Amino acid sequence: MGLGHRGGGDRGRIDLEGGWLAQADGDPELSFDAILEDGSITPNLELEEFFARAGFIWPEGFQLDDCSAFLSITPERSTLQAFQGERTGGVVEASGFISRSSDASALDVRFSDIQMEEYLIDFLPQGNQDQAIALWKRFNPRGRFDAHLDWKQNENGQRDSTVEVEPKSVTLNLNGEDVTMAR
Repeated sequence: MGLGHRGGGDRGRIDLEGGWLAQADGDPELSFDAILEDGSITPNLELEEFFARAGFIWPEGFQLDDCSAFLSITPERSTLQAFQGERTGGVVEASGFISRSSDASALDVRFSDIQMEEYLIDFLPQGNQDQAIALWKRFNPRGRFDAHLDWKQNENGQRDSTVEVEPKSVTLNLNGEDVTMAR
């Protein structure tokens, strides 16, 4: 079954395939796969709140295009088998799961060749953002980076995360001249 979906900041074609199986107690068990193609995801309040409940920030203006995803839903868990989206020549890939019977969940996201933009300030603690905005305006940073986010939450709700960022190139305006650093 093909569905067009609009809501939560995401758009695209979603194909569903699945079924239900009668359990011994007579209740049906529903399982299905969803495939998203030619999609886009634009942060809006609903999407930002969804990620905030999980302890994430979806930066304002960080839209992903040419999105594709494969998602499996069972009574035990929702699993993002694969996700890929593009932004200004860079690629975001992700996989993960949310348990439906405990607080366990995980998310693994890889950012490849992502453009530096002012949305990065959204990741700083609230008390440091004003100073970061002033520094951003002063030095006008530009460049690209790779990053990896590995986030896990156990069945009791305890969270652990690792973020690795590797700049590919950075250009700063120093006293009216661009200075570029590359790896």
